Amino acid sequence: MDYLKFMGNKVPSVQRIEKILETKLGNIYSYDVMIEFDEEDAFKDPENMIALDKLEKDLGKLQMTKITNGKPRE
Repeated sequence: MDYLKFMGNKVPSVQRIEKILETKLGNIYSYDVMIEFDEEDAFKDPENMIALDKLEKDLGKLQMTKITNGKPRE
């Protein structure tokens, strides 16, 4: 739900959300990604580590991502 459109920015809690969104790292929503392997210690495999690095870089290219390649978007 878009609180800014729904309630407007006269509501104090929405004003706080709006201020956070104006920062370089601010966001209403965040997502956690959990990666699970069938074998124990599978993440120690260098191929899996490289794949995770690639995934992180690919996610950083998404339009709504606030940080890309370690640099905050304006």
